[in-house]
Amino acid sequence: MQVISDKATVVLAAGGTGGHLFPAQGTCEQLIADSYVPVLVHDQRATRFISGVLSGVDKYEVRSLNMSGSKLQRLLLMPIYLLQTLYNTLLVIFILKNCKAALVIAFGGYTAVPTILAALVSGIPCILHEQNAVVGRVNRYFAYFVKAIATPLPNEHMDPKFVQKFKNKLHYIGNPVRDKVSAQFYASKMKSRSKFKILVIGGSQGAQIFSSVMPEAISELPIDTQRIVHITQQVRQGTAEATIASYSQTASTFEVASYFDNIGELYAAHDIVISRAGASTIAELCTFGCPAILVPYPFATDDHQYYNALYLSKYNCSVLINQRDFTPQRVADEILKMILTPDYLDKMREGFDGIEKIDTTQKLRLLVESIMKPEVK
Repeated sequence: MQVISDKATVVLAAGGTGGHLFPAQGTCEQLIADSYVPVLVHDQRATRFISGVLSGVDKYEVRSLNMSGSKLQRLLLMPIYLLQTLYNTLLVIFILKNCKAALVIAFGGYTAVPTILAALVSGIPCILHEQNAVVGRVNRYFAYFVKAIATPLPNEHMDPKFVQKFKNKLHYIGNPVRDKVSAQFYASKMKSRSKFKILVIGGSQGAQIFSSVMPEAISELPIDTQRIVHITQQVRQGTAEATIASYSQTASTFEVASYFDNIGELYAAHDIVISRAGASTIAELCTFGCPAILVPYPFATDDHQYYNALYLSKYNCSVLINQRDFTPQRVADEILKMILTPDYLDKMREGFDGIEKIDTTQKLRLLVESIMKPEVK
């Protein structure tokens, strides 16, 4: 058996949005703690989300082509896509050889395609990490060729057909939460407060619908109720002024920004979270036990955000509202119910007790070791 040193290199492939990159960052932190050397392969879209420990590792960028648009547009772009993927695969083969990679962990999305192809050609074992309740298309295709598939939820909450087909490869490890977020949360003690505090986050890219609906929802509340409400809201770049102007018409207090670097602290300081249902957000809500109103992004691939949100709503930890039903009056009704009925929020917090608690870092460590250092038989 090949002897793998404690300084073996593990290549992480993650790109696109923070939904792919943030779990890679949590994985990177654990790999460093376990004396591995992480290397990141990402695309140009992920550059703005690289922070923390990922800033200090070796990084390589592969260019991805925007394949959004009509079927005809995608068909016309397909020859360019295939040529670009071939070029990127050859590039990653060189990267894997240059850094002497011993393992590849891919987090879905386009960046995983050339990286896994390069690993297969190079004879390097791969782990797929799936962040969502519905397995992404890239991960579904490459599931046949990899050593293991790390899943965010127990098998009974994943696609039963996928589970049946690949059950011998599935490992429930959850979504790694970034150390910085956890540290911020646990360092922030919940203080008694007179305000009912609402945290509104739209994922790594913000969500315009929250800026449209939330100020109107607050204005629907009785004026005395408005005065005890505080909103902290993440908005898309360029929309802060308009959102501030809308909240200024209410009697609530508010803080609006395009990005918050202290999200863990904000989770601890607020009574309720209103958010999309991306994988990283779901993992953080579960880790910290934060009640939420979840509004799945309706155009997410295979409607995976809906199934992410459905998982929490089954345990009564969150209220699931489809975007078409996310109206000012509906939101105002939910907020008023939470303010007037404190037991309602307490029961939502208690709902997290029913979700299986796992040690994600330990499970990740054991999975990596099982691939990197298999027992001699």
